[in-house]
Amino acid sequence: MTLSKVLFALITMGIGAAALAQPDYPGKAIRLVVPFPPGGTPDIQARMLGEKLSQRLSQPVVIDNRSGGGGIVGMEIVARAPADGYTIVSAAVGSWAVTPHFNKLPYDTQRDFAPIIETNVRCFLAGRRGEMMNLVQR
Repeated sequence: MTLSKVLFALITMGIGAAALAQPDYPGKAIRLVVPFPPGGTPDIQARMLGEKLSQRLSQPVVIDNRSGGGGIVGMEIVARAPADGYTIVSAAVGSWAVTPHFNKLPYDTQRDFAPIIETNVRCFLAGRRGEMMNLVQR
């Protein structure tokens, strides 16, 4: 066997071992932050989505309403959370496109968040930019 074949085999085995060593996502409950009070349209949509996600991912999805500051409070919670896919946000388009133009925010909507899916014309599901994109692939 040539040196290149040996190296290829070792690298392939290493990649395979690393993939097997990583736990499947999600391995625990997912926190879905809604930056608006309970009972409104964003909350109802998040609860419907959370129920379907929970069934699909076989993990609980906990709805966490964190209203205040026109959605800034809830958005900041997600922006400061680890980028592991276990804290995501369901926010209306105003939180992404309008609020940043009228307020000095403790987060950057383009830098700190990664889109997951547009749930309807006015609402998006997103999480911390980083290693959370496994959710998109499910």
